[in-house]
Amino acid sequence: MLGLLLGFNPVTVTLWLVALVVGVIAMRRVHTGRSAGQVFAVLSVVFVGVAFLGMIIGSAATSTGTSAVAAPAVAPQPARSITDREWQQIARDPEAHRGERIVVHGEVFQADSMTGTEAIMADISGQPSEYPDSTAMVTGSVSELVEGDKFTAEVQVAGSFDYTNLMGGTVSAPELTLIKLR
Repeated sequence: MLGLLLGFNPVTVTLWLVALVVGVIAMRRVHTGRSAGQVFAVLSVVFVGVAFLGMIIGSAATSTGTSAVAAPAVAPQPARSITDREWQQIARDPEAHRGERIVVHGEVFQADSMTGTEAIMADISGQPSEYPDSTAMVTGSVSELVEGDKFTAEVQVAGSFDYTNLMGGTVSAPELTLIKLR
């Protein structure tokens, strides 16, 4: 109980108590000449060692915790305009571009109960185009967009998203998180 009051981890306190009990049993058995006392003595040493390591690790974890002074926040890079070719490279391997902030142009082709109010499926290009390059899922505050809407948006590449198409096949598409509609 004193250990808990001093701020030690409950597991460490439990290990110390187990080591103490096993040590007392070992002392009594060794004193009476029983061979089992040696086993209890070894166990006692093991528990003391583990408890000591737990105490050291626990104190190191608390001393390396977050400091009162927070690191200065790094402003995110502004979204950059991309070409259609750059968009095709991102669409080909969205995981390699995770975290990039880009400006895309698109047309919503699915915004319904299947996608919900926090996602849409859209045909996307790097530049405004009558014929967008590829499909992507756009998540975030997209509830104002409906099927057929054309838009320009700042997004962050979130990786890839797998979905089932109308034919029942699995398709992978880039997942984009909406930052801002322009």
